Amino acid sequence: MESRNIVDLVKDLYYDYAKYVNLGGRTIPLVYDTLKTVQRRVLLSAYELTKNGNFVKSAKIVGHTIGSYHPHGDAACYGALVTMVQQGLMEGRGNFGSTAGLDRIEPASYRYTECRLNPIIKDIAFKYIDIVPYFENELNTQEPLYLPTMLPLNLIAFSDQAEPVTGIGVGYKMKYTLPLFDRKEMIELFIKLIDNKLTGKEKLNLVYKSIRITAPKSLLNKGEANVKMIANYTISDNGKEIIIYDFPYSQLQLPTSMLSKIEGTPIDKSTRTTEVIVKLNKGKYASDYDLDNILSSNTTFNMMFHDNNKIKVYSLYDLCKLIYNNYKNIVLIDLNNKRQKHINNINYLELLVKIKPHVKSLDISAIAKKVKEKEDVIADIFKHTTLDTLANAETKLEEEQKRLKEIEENINNIDAFCKKQYEELI
Repeated sequence: MESRNIVDLVKDLYYDYAKYVNLGGRTIPLVYDTLKTVQRRVLLSAYELTKNGNFVKSAKIVGHTIGSYHPHGDAACYGALVTMVQQGLMEGRGNFGSTAGLDRIEPASYRYTECRLNPIIKDIAFKYIDIVPYFENELNTQEPLYLPTMLPLNLIAFSDQAEPVTGIGVGYKMKYTLPLFDRKEMIELFIKLIDNKLTGKEKLNLVYKSIRITAPKSLLNKGEANVKMIANYTISDNGKEIIIYDFPYSQLQLPTSMLSKIEGTPIDKSTRTTEVIVKLNKGKYASDYDLDNILSSNTTFNMMFHDNNKIKVYSLYDLCKLIYNNYKNIVLIDLNNKRQKHINNINYLELLVKIKPHVKSLDISAIAKKVKEKEDVIADIFKHTTLDTLANAETKLEEEQKRLKEIEENINNIDAFCKKQYEELI
């Protein structure tokens, strides 16, 4: 029996556990689509069950996810689903909760709500889902390694209720909060990337509900920055009321703790969006307070991802380049598959055109000699060719040659082909 130092053994076991949990995507999101494993699996289930556009019970998606892809608790799975409805990655019917106003509203149980994949996400992340590499998961189900997305899904506010994705991994400094950007601005950034026009000085807005602030250069160039976010608010003409339309994002400071520094009575009129009116006490005016300081928070955003090998903080530029190159490669695989299919069709139709003048004899052996082809090939063509295909072989051949030419042009100009797809998203 081998004996080992207990400290070294624990270190090795801890390292193996941390690697399994972090690189497995349960804690740290994957760089190729920016998703955690549970998010990807819920979205995959939503795609499979709602790609026809219909809403289904949330319980059905949760059940499909934990039965086919994610053998963990239904509460955690539904929690991820709810968050993605709020993010806008999915669409929901019913009470999915709210973070508007002073108090968080909890969502209804999954048996009372309905949802579907956001049709926009279907176009962005699932167009080439059959092309990506698959693996057999612990439930013996085939699962894609990543979603072939055009955009970093967890870095875009697809809804005005989107909350930043956060997480804590196993190990030292394994804590992250992902920033949210405007969808249109992100698409335009990818188009500039394709055109090779990135300067490193681009201006993008960080988005949180109705709050928009210019993203610090360090976040774009290094992937990490401390950001001060100020509430979206106005002051009444008489200076006696403060109307707050959105509180700043904060993991630590609740809206009520911010308002405790102001002498007044808060009235929460929030529904789907925030509307909190603070009626100041007698003798108090809004000018008595440094509201930009009171109604603000500081958050450290960092873009921490893994690539199935290592974990690191990515700059936004490096992240976007990686996602685009990965997407472009997937598109190329799809185009080359289509190219081969058209080549096979052209070969078949060219042979059919040669055979056509001799089909009246129905003598397979004689036809094979005339067109210099094997008899079994001719017999197979006779077996599977319809009269319509035979009659219109020349026309169909021209159509296939035209399609092949278009595909080869797209392959040779892959960046232009992909750019057009990004432009269609705007």
